[in-house]
Amino acid sequence: MTCTRCGGTGTYKYNTIDGDTCYGCNGTGKRMTEKVAHIDDCVVGGLVKDGGNVYRVRFIQWELYSSLTCSLKNQVVRYTNIKTGKKLKTWRGVFDSAGDLIVPTSDMIGTDV
Repeated sequence: MTCTRCGGTGTYKYNTIDGDTCYGCNGTGKRMTEKVAHIDDCVVGGLVKDGGNVYRVRFIQWELYSSLTCSLKNQVVRYTNIKTGKKLKTWRGVFDSAGDLIVPTSDMIGTDV
C-alpha cells in the first residue's frame, strides 16, 4: 500500500537526525500492512522494529551466549533492514513456563528455532 504521508516517495520534511526520510513508511514509500513485533516475540520471516528502522527476520538459532554483564541470552536473531539491506544480529533470552532461562543442549546449538 502506498504511503499516504509521502505519496510513495519515501521522503518528507527534512530534519537533522534522519534527513528527509518519511516516518510513515521508513523511507520505503510503502506502508506496512504486516504486524511489527518486538524482538522477543519475532518469528522468521516476520518484521521487527528497532529504533526507527524496520527489519525482516532472516533466521533465529539456539546459541550459548555469555558476557561479563549479561548471561540471560540463548538465541541469536539475524535480520535485514528492509530499506537499506544492512544485515544485523542480536541475542534474546527465551524462558520456560516457570520463568527459568532455557539452557540449550549441545544438540540444540546452531539449530533453527
